[in-house]
Amino acid sequence: MDQKNLHKFEIQIKYDEFTHRFYDSIEKISELISILKFSPEDIGTYQFVMNTDNDNVEPIDIASGINLPTNPKGLNKITLDAIVGIAESIDNSPLLNHCIIKDNYVICDEK
Repeated sequence: MDQKNLHKFEIQIKYDEFTHRFYDSIEKISELISILKFSPEDIGTYQFVMNTDNDNVEPIDIASGINLPTNPKGLNKITLDAIVGIAESIDNSPLLNHCIIKDNYVICDEK
């Protein structure tokens, strides 16, 4: 590989697949919170990774603290708060500043 070419690449993904991955991630994170019965306090997408062995999400950063429910209504509240937090972290992601929609594709540059 020519190192100069590393500054010229683009990542292309079909728009439908791009949005599906976001929705799928939000759904899997919500399910994980329901199963574990806690949520990172300042939840965002950067606190989870996708385990490619089993296609599940796993938390990687809960250093800021956790929200623990005391009843089913509390679990519902932290799950909904988590969904809002995740959506905000996607919306505010600096990575999206390097992507454009062209035809039916999302194209992101090397930055």
